[in-house]
Amino acid sequence: MPPWLVVSCLVLAGCAARGGVEDTWRTSEALDQCPAATVEGIDVFDGQGPIDWVATAGDGVAFAMIKATQGTYDVQSTFPYNWAQSRAAGLRRGAYHFFDPTEDGVAQAQAFLSAVGPLAAGDLPAMLDVECPDGDADCVLPGKSGQAAPGDIRSGILGFLVTVEQATGYRPLLYTFASYFAENGIDTTGLDAYPLFIAYPTSGTCYEVPSPWSDAVMWQYSWTGSVGGIDGAVDRDRFIGTAAALSAFAVPSPGCP
Repeated sequence: MPPWLVVSCLVLAGCAARGGVEDTWRTSEALDQCPAATVEGIDVFDGQGPIDWVATAGDGVAFAMIKATQGTYDVQSTFPYNWAQSRAAGLRRGAYHFFDPTEDGVAQAQAFLSAVGPLAAGDLPAMLDVECPDGDADCVLPGKSGQAAPGDIRSGILGFLVTVEQATGYRPLLYTFASYFAENGIDTTGLDAYPLFIAYPTSGTCYEVPSPWSDAVMWQYSWTGSVGGIDGAVDRDRFIGTAAALSAFAVPSPGCP
């Protein structure tokens, strides 16, 4: 049994805050965050091919965010294997959905929930990957940029987040890059209620947090990383905090208040 499955509720103190972020102060200016403690992770999709999860865990990777779905039309063929085997190897696992701005957010959430099923003790909250449109004509699919009206994109994002939160009991992570909302003219009011997973590749120790967030919970620091068990490049991520904080962020064991 992976060791985190037997962590007591005493270690998992603060259950009520899981899947969320502490409300602190806000600013209209972007902030630099320079974390003192982090936990290593990766995010993966079908393009990674077969993964040897035991080897990945042995290379110091503690968690994995695994692509499950995209829009209402794609379930990743490798998801069931990766979902089961990452947990069996002792990693914390989280499932993510690639957002298609041209489709209804609630319908996308329902497709995601159907593919993933219920969360188990030790799982991480779901994640919504928001990065299209980004100026690439093929951002969503070949020949499909994902271009949509700002109000429609906001409505779709909120529809997904609220639906998944209601179904799972945990606020999903919102993955995006620092300039996404400003570049697309999207109103971010209230989105900071959802924990931020910032895409900010850098070799440095700091990254920029966009308004209205005051901090990020996870950080994708490389798009060209490498780890044991995966051939080729893989996205490298960090949880912002200690291993104990990562435990507290996950779904609690049964009986934890």
